[in-house]
Amino acid sequence: MRVLRMSLMFPLAACLASVSDATGPEGVVGIDWQLVSLNGQAPKAPASIYFEADGRVHGQAPCNRFFGMQSAALPTLSLGPIGSTKRACPYLDEEADYFAALNTVTHVARDSGDLVLSGPDGARLVYQARD
Repeated sequence: MRVLRMSLMFPLAACLASVSDATGPEGVVGIDWQLVSLNGQAPKAPASIYFEADGRVHGQAPCNRFFGMQSAALPTLSLGPIGSTKRACPYLDEEADYFAALNTVTHVARDSGDLVLSGPDGARLVYQARD
C-alpha cells in the first residue's frame, strides 16, 4: 500500500512543477504585457504586447499598433512578419528599435512575474502585466 501512495505522489509533483514554471501558454496568453525594459534601458514611450490563444500577437509600439503571428510552441518564440499602422510620432527611432528586437526574439520566459522575450543576439525585452 505504501508503494501505491508514493507512485501517486510523483505525477502530482510533476504537474505542480509545470504549472509554477509558467513558460507555457497559461503564463503568457491573455495578459496585457507592458514593456518596462528594452535591452536594459527603460522605454521612452509606452509599448505593449498581447498573445492570443490562437497564435495571434498584437500590441502597441511607441507610435503604432502592430500585429503578427506566433507560430512555435512556447517557450520557443517565432513571431511571423509583423505588420503595423503607419502613424508618425516623435518616437519613430524607439519604435524601430522595438520592432528590430521583436524580430530577433526566439524565447519566452517568466521571471518573478515578469515576461522576458530574448534572442540569441542578446535582444532582451522585459514586460510586466498591466492591471
